[in-house]
Amino acid sequence: MNGAAATAADKMAGRLRAVGRERAVGLARRGTLALLDEGLASGANLVLSLVLARWLAPQEYGFFALLYYGIATGCVSFYNALVLQPMMVLGPARHAGHLPLYLHLLARWQRAAMLLIFLVIALGGLAYGTWAGDATITGSLSGLAVGLPGLIYMQYIRRLCYLRRRPEAAARRGLVYLALLAAGAALLAALRLVHPGTILLVMGLAGFGSGLAAGRYVGRPDGAATAGDAPSALGWAEGLGGEQSRLVLKELWGYGRWVAGANLAGWAAQSLPYFFSSGLLGLAGTGAFQAAQNLVKPLPHVNTSFRMLTLPSWSERWGRRGSRAVVPQVVRWALLLGGAALAYAVTVALVGPRLFEGVYHGRYAFELLLVGPLLLGMACQSVTAAFMTGLQAIQLPQVGVKAQLVAVVVGVALGPLMVKAWGVTGLGSWVALQSAAQLSVVVLVFRKEARRAGR
Repeated sequence: MNGAAATAADKMAGRLRAVGRERAVGLARRGTLALLDEGLASGANLVLSLVLARWLAPQEYGFFALLYYGIATGCVSFYNALVLQPMMVLGPARHAGHLPLYLHLLARWQRAAMLLIFLVIALGGLAYGTWAGDATITGSLSGLAVGLPGLIYMQYIRRLCYLRRRPEAAARRGLVYLALLAAGAALLAALRLVHPGTILLVMGLAGFGSGLAAGRYVGRPDGAATAGDAPSALGWAEGLGGEQSRLVLKELWGYGRWVAGANLAGWAAQSLPYFFSSGLLGLAGTGAFQAAQNLVKPLPHVNTSFRMLTLPSWSERWGRRGSRAVVPQVVRWALLLGGAALAYAVTVALVGPRLFEGVYHGRYAFELLLVGPLLLGMACQSVTAAFMTGLQAIQLPQVGVKAQLVAVVVGVALGPLMVKAWGVTGLGSWVALQSAAQLSVVVLVFRKEARRAGR
């Protein structure tokens, strides 16, 4: 009897080891695909930014940086907060049994939002250009009006891929975006039509094209609930109607308002150096700041890949087992991301001068007092990304608002003084100071939540 029991125990242990190996392989595969997806799209944008630094005059390059990094990324981030991130968290946590209907409802709003964004920016750009009498501004804002909905649509499809656990479809999206963006930029260069407005237009069209390509593989975001679906408080069995729309909108606002507040404050923290540099140093100073930022851009994209990969699974884990199941993973990922960011910072600091000379051909000079603080700030943001993703997964997005507001207050209070005293190098210290302030708040709140979960 004891021998039979031992044999059964060995079989069970073998099955558990096999399951563990399968999960590890699956996680490694999804992680690799997530990094490939982010690497393709963000790598394409990074290469484009590097090429534009050589194609455009410093003033034009600074204007492109102001439009894209100061305005477009803020709009995308705000939309992510109000719609896409709540979709990633609330979809699997509350509507897993009726996810197709839930996504179909959000798809309706997605189309309406893209049309509204286009109209607002196009009409606003036309009015401002007419008032200012500057055709260049009108053309650039027109390119932004067409391009921004495409960039938002691409992000919507990308998150849909991860929500449906199809990172390979997201990787295909990145590949198509890279190909379309490269072809569009080459065409503009051949026709000698490279300026901020046309570049933004090409980026948006590439976003539309890549989103359509990935949508073919991930499937349409509609469908009907099956007989085995779990019950839902929204009454999905009755189909889509006004009551469901009202309740989903209430859910999105209840969660997304905090994320939107955090993202709005985050946008302010990231974009204010661009606006202040253009006012205090001129657009050429903004161009020099962006040239240094290009070296640290890979780190935020790694953080984004991490968030896309872990947020749905952590949200599902929290919904089943509570905060205690999430806290250890958050700590491990924070250490991993922080260590990787510091290793990258040391590497860039060592090879930075040769990179600047090889990429910019003497147009911009490597300044360690600018690049060094930027790298340290991005390392702080990498650790913050892990803790903030964990807090969002356990549905505490309001922490991000507090952390970002502290960062903005610190930055606005001291940043302009640094720029006035140290010029363009003061922008790096500004970013590092904001990032350290944000990390401090997030870590303090997370420690409190971890202690509560451990009781």
